Amino acid sequence: MTRRASSTGNDAARSISLTTPLWRRRFTLASDGDELEMPEFKIGDKVLAEVIFFGPLGASVDIVAHGSHSLDECIPQDEPALGRGIVYQKEINYFRRSRGMVDVVRNEILPGYVEKIRHGDFEHNGEYETRLDVSLRPIGGKAKALELGPLIVKLLKDSPDGTLDIGDKSKPEEIDALLPGTSKAAFKRAVSALFKQGVVKPGKKSISLM
Repeated sequence: MTRRASSTGNDAARSISLTTPLWRRRFTLASDGDELEMPEFKIGDKVLAEVIFFGPLGASVDIVAHGSHSLDECIPQDEPALGRGIVYQKEINYFRRSRGMVDVVRNEILPGYVEKIRHGDFEHNGEYETRLDVSLRPIGGKAKALELGPLIVKLLKDSPDGTLDIGDKSKPEEIDALLPGTSKAAFKRAVSALFKQGVVKPGKKSISLM
């Protein structure tokens, strides 16, 4: 997704903001000095997360929409972010693979879901902040399996012989190597659903297209 539109039509202030380290950006105070109320985030909530910078654990993000994946719901560029959080590297790797290995870049807005809420884990200027772990996949095994199915089919179609060298008896690390961030349970559930649809033929160490 592209960057959100500015309500002023002027990107100058936004550009300055993006070059400032994340911990220096102010989303806890409104422009008039009043305290800004944080949204009532819940596990599984849809969010839009703008990539601010990359670190060893993944991408630090600002939350720019809550309860929606529509860019129309983004806050204006000159308004404080709704929150802050992180998208871990395993999620970024999965997301890249799902869209043909296109890199995630700074300032990109990613559709995500609240996976974990960390209350008061981070101190800044003597105050403790809430931060979010953001998943780029729906939360829960069943939801992740449903989203995983199309990616498995795409990889099978891209394979020269229509086969992937992972199956029911593959080790979790073997599955994770091909499908970053995917548990064995989610993989097996996705393959089972595709088999019932007559799309794939599962095996102990491989799967192939019907």
